[in-house]
Amino acid sequence: MTHNAIQLRAGEYLFREGDPCNGVYILRQGRVEIIREREGVAVSLAVMTAGETHGNTLSDRKSTRLN
Repeated sequence: MTHNAIQLRAGEYLFREGDPCNGVYILRQGRVEIIREREGVAVSLAVMTAGETHGNTLSDRKSTRLN
């Protein structure tokens, strides 16, 4: 298993709905907002803070992000 650090600036996307699931993300610092967009309207689903995880386990690898 490999670990890669990713740094994002405010407003950048880590992934988008429909992208292939490629692992689990652990938020080390800051906060991330999870948004679902429908018909041009963004709806906040959750806000993650340091120490929280988001993603899929190996058993879910062939699935896609929320549809």
